Formats: sequence, structure tokens, C-alpha cells
Amino acid sequence: MNEISRPLMDKCVIVYLDNILVYSNTRGQHSKDLEVVFSHLQQNRLINKGSKCEFLKHEQELWGHVISIGGVKIDPQKNATIQDSKLPANLRKL
Repeated sequence: MNEISRPLMDKCVIVYLDNILVYSNTRGQHSKDLEVVFSHLQQNRLINKGSKCEFLKHEQELWGHVISIGGVKIDPQKNATIQDSKLPANLRKL
């Protein structure tokens, strides 16, 4: 997937395994970027499953992180699990 998507990476696409994240500065640009990405996938005979697609989101939970215009943060639920765990009381419990 990385090789096929290489022309779009660092422009409007992040690829991780079989996940594709399309990002844009404006809604209009996002529509254009999606057209380019879908066309590129079609040219390479790749099929996306519509039921797994989400569009026009300002924030996306992905791979244990929350990705948004503000940056990448650890998913609060994952962070809470770590913060709520008890610290080891001695070396043996460590």
C-alpha cells in the first residue's frame, strides 16, 4: 500500500498498513483530494469498502491516537488506563 500511495504521501495522504487517512486544509480541497485518491486507488485496482469509510471529520481516533488539526494526541481512554493503574510498591511488583 505504501508503494502504491507514494505519489500522494506528504501531499494529502497518510498510509498505515491498509488504512488510508486523507487530510486537507479546506472542505473544497478535501473533495478534490478525495477524487484524486479514489482515482489513484481505481487505477491500481484497489477497492475500498464503503462501510469502513468516514468522511469530513475534524477529528479521527486512529491507532490509539486522536488525530486533528491541533495535532496528534494519545487517545484519552488509553491514557486514562495508564494513569489509573497503580504504581508498583516495591521492586518485586515492578
